[in-house]
Amino acid sequence: MSFNNSGEEWIAFYKNNYKEIVTSFKDDLLASPTETEREWFLLRGGKKFGFIRLGYLIGKDFVEYSEKEFSLKDTLTFWADKDIKPIIWDWLVYETR
Repeated sequence: MSFNNSGEEWIAFYKNNYKEIVTSFKDDLLASPTETEREWFLLRGGKKFGFIRLGYLIGKDFVEYSEKEFSLKDTLTFWADKDIKPIIWDWLVYETR
């Protein structure tokens, strides 16, 4: 998974700095959801760590977690049946302990 030729460097940086990145993402969600979207998911973001779209890797890890914790069907249909925000938040808190 990568968005350009620096994909390996991007993924390696994420893996090597996982806890710091996820903690920063969680803190940003608390401070400003609008700014979180810009920093973590858009091309004009990436100012904190020098890599854009790190939020996509966080999302990928959440989906992998929820598939193991729940089921593939539940993972793909959470937002249709229930509020997924508390589930994501619980996961972020767990990952940043």
